[in-house]
This record gives sequence, structure tokens and C-alpha cells, in this order.
Amino acid sequence: WVCAYANNQHSLHADVSADPADSSFRRALNVAVGTLMVLDTAATPFTRVWCAFEVCISLRQHEKTFDFVTFVPEGVSAGDSHGSNSLEVREDEIHLQGRVELITQGFVPGDYDGKGKVVKVGSVTRPNAKPMEMKSAREARFPMSIALEAIQMSVQTARATVD
Repeated sequence: WVCAYANNQHSLHADVSADPADSSFRRALNVAVGTLMVLDTAATPFTRVWCAFEVCISLRQHEKTFDFVTFVPEGVSAGDSHGSNSLEVREDEIHLQGRVELITQGFVPGDYDGKGKVVKVGSVTRPNAKPMEMKSAREARFPMSIALEAIQMSVQTARATVD
């Protein structure tokens, strides 16, 4: 689901009432299959009050998935999330150099492609990796700095666009 499609962005007061449980935002979360939180390098969603609400509601719906995705600029290691020279602008085109990293509640199709592949999980190299080993290796590349922001999220210090 996409927040921008749940609420009229030009008339938020019409969609958001005194009780967030009655909002179009909450109704969208109720009918969604799951939540994919798109994170920038600063992990901004973890500083926003509506995103904290989204996390809370999503995690309470145990039958639904809750996943994270981020873009990691070229030249950045798994422990960091900031890179340099990852943006190239040419005339009317913008090119980003880097990779997309994903933490998922379950498996993704690429996790089942381990047959014949050699995967490094921690300090162990495994030929013919099993799905869990593929998932572990994939998620180990997710930037630790962003993961730490998720763990340290504080509703008390979260910000809103309009108070």
C-alpha cells in the first residue's frame, strides 16, 4: 500500500480525524496485504509520527507481512548507509549507482535460487545454499545504521508535518 494513495495529500484534514483509528490511512492498512517501508539513508520514516503509527498497526496485524527496503549508494558497506558520488545527472536523466537491499518477513523468489551457488553466511562459505542461507546472506547486506534507527525509534520524539 502507498500512503499517498490512502490520503488526499492536498486536503489531509478531510482524511484525518481526532482518532487516527478512523482515518483513511488506517482503513488502507486494514485492507493491505502487508507493509513495505521504503527507507532513505537517514531512515527518516523512523522519525515521523505517522510512520510510527504505521509500524504499530502493521506489527499488530500478525497475518500480514512487514518488510523494509532501502537503496544503498555504490561503494557503501553493509555497516554504513552513506555514500558519495552515487548520483549522476545527464541532461534530463538521473542515474543512481548502487543496490537495493531488502529485509523481509518471509522469503523472496531469489532466496530459492541457491542451488549451485556459493554463499557466504557469516564466516562460513556454503555451496548449494538453502533458502534460509540465501535470505541470511541477502539481509546481512542491509545497512546496519538504518537497522539501528528502527530499533531506536521513539514515538515520543517523532515529528509531524503539522502539530
